[in-house]
Amino acid sequence: QWQKLVLAFGALAVGFFISTPFSVFDFTNFWAGLQWQVFSYAVEGHSGQEGDSLRWYLTYLWQVEGWVALLGAIGIVWMARTFSPKYLTVLSFPMAYFALVSQMLTRNERTIMLIVPFLALGAATLLIELYQRFFSTTNLRRALALGALVFIIVPPLRVSLGSIERLLTIDSRETARVWIEQNLPHGARIALEPYSPYVDREHYVVEAVSSVTAHPFEWYVQNGFEYLIASYGTYGRFYEDRVRYNDIAARYDEFFARVPEVRRFNDGGFEVRILKTKVDDLPRQRVGARWGVYEGWLELVGYDPVTAVLPGETLRVTLHWRMLKARREVYQLTARLLDRDDREIVQSSGELRLASESITRVTWSIAVPPDTAPGLYRIELDVDAKSFGRVPVLNRFHEPIADKLFIAPFKVAPLPPATVELNALHRVDAEFGEVIVLLGYVLNRASDTLNVSLYWQSVAKIEKDYTIFVHLVDSQGNLRAQRDAPPRAGTYPTSVWDVGEVVRDEYTFALGDLPVGEYYIRIGLYEYPSLERLSVGDREGNRIGDSIVLESVRLLR
Repeated sequence: QWQKLVLAFGALAVGFFISTPFSVFDFTNFWAGLQWQVFSYAVEGHSGQEGDSLRWYLTYLWQVEGWVALLGAIGIVWMARTFSPKYLTVLSFPMAYFALVSQMLTRNERTIMLIVPFLALGAATLLIELYQRFFSTTNLRRALALGALVFIIVPPLRVSLGSIERLLTIDSRETARVWIEQNLPHGARIALEPYSPYVDREHYVVEAVSSVTAHPFEWYVQNGFEYLIASYGTYGRFYEDRVRYNDIAARYDEFFARVPEVRRFNDGGFEVRILKTKVDDLPRQRVGARWGVYEGWLELVGYDPVTAVLPGETLRVTLHWRMLKARREVYQLTARLLDRDDREIVQSSGELRLASESITRVTWSIAVPPDTAPGLYRIELDVDAKSFGRVPVLNRFHEPIADKLFIAPFKVAPLPPATVELNALHRVDAEFGEVIVLLGYVLNRASDTLNVSLYWQSVAKIEKDYTIFVHLVDSQGNLRAQRDAPPRAGTYPTSVWDVGEVVRDEYTFALGDLPVGEYYIRIGLYEYPSLERLSVGDREGNRIGDSIVLESVRLLR
């Protein structure tokens, strides 16, 4: 017998190792986790799941398992009274386990689930014993089988059907989710409790909190959270047992009274509250990117975009950072200015100092070289920790996705034309689509080359990128040469022009292959790919078509 017992314990140890290998390979953390779990269940507790464990477990088993639990308990008692070594070996675990968990402070469904298979075994053993002792005829055995089937199946089936019905019932978690997507602006920063509505993390910056009362109201404001979502699944247990949890319920009362409520949903018997903190100093451009290893260390909340800088000036961008976890590392930030081909123009590096428990605004300066071409640029942000190296950017699952982050766009504007240059123009003042005016032009002819300089000015915010066409046509209106391109060879699209900004645009034609004669320059703008042209108006506001003819160019041999 001792050999069998040793073999059984050996098999138990091997089975435990196979199912839980980290208990050996990472024993330190395994032991620490086991100690914490025992402490949590026995001493620390879990709010809403505390006290009167024995009664609670018995009630739960009856409500969920029904007659299976009752028959199983009777069967276990009968098995124990037989003093059979076989039965006592089987019962040693569930009886010791039930006695242990019934004395603990914390109780919940998953803890008692280990007892259910043994209750089923006890019920089956009892029915077999009754079958063999008292039901000798076929009809009696059929009656026993039918009765057992009804008693065993009906209660769990009823519970399962009730669960399915609850799952199919639309409650506040769904109606609140729809309302959030329809009413809260994309990029909004939201803190939410467990059991709250699903919030799309592709559209919102979401941070989970164990309870909205886990932080004071000021913390949410300092960390830029505009909305808070409280769920009855979290706070309801405290209100339902106010005698035990009066302090926690009182904190909720105080919090709800202080934070304005935007909406409250009570659909399907489930309450959800959406609160607003009235944060008003967040960056205009939201980002919500996080850096760290296995967890977030710091977050770039967003930045305030710069309207424009000129070549040779200093680009200053205000970055809004938030410390997520206090660490000893000294962070080094490198900002690289990249052109549209991702070529580095210039970089700026320095120490990144952040305050804890609030958003820190850091103004970062990048000296733009004087020879930088006008156009749109983006900034690459690299974060290094002196004790770690390059810190990766994480996705919402805390997985590394990159070692850098890009923010854009940043505009380097062309130097504005001098007053003397503007005074020397051939004035046109033709308006295209009520958003762009052709102020004038300059023609320069050198040998067999014609240079056309056009001077444009935006008179309203331009939402689209337009292509400029410059056509050289003969006296019969035939197209002889053309240049079609967005402004400044595509580097400075119309959608980035500031209202009132004057932009010089250059076009060059080779005339050597053209026959002698008189030619005209026709100018217009169109949207690609529709090729729809902007209408043109003169100084008096009259519509004159979809293009304008400048002056003639005569070619002589």
